[in-house]
Amino acid sequence: MGYPNFYWQDGYEAFSVNPSEIDRVFAYHANQYEHHRKKTFQEEYQTYLKN
Repeated sequence: MGYPNFYWQDGYEAFSVNPSEIDRVFAYHANQYEHHRKKTFQEEYQTYLKN
């Protein structure tokens, strides 16, 4: 079974989220601009991968 409308795109990722943490995820998204003024996405992602 194939997915005719599926294709990979550059620059996108997907993460699963524990439903009990959904409020934290929404808060993260709401504060992304301010958050990334202190640490770039690349720096944050590198830390995530190391942990």
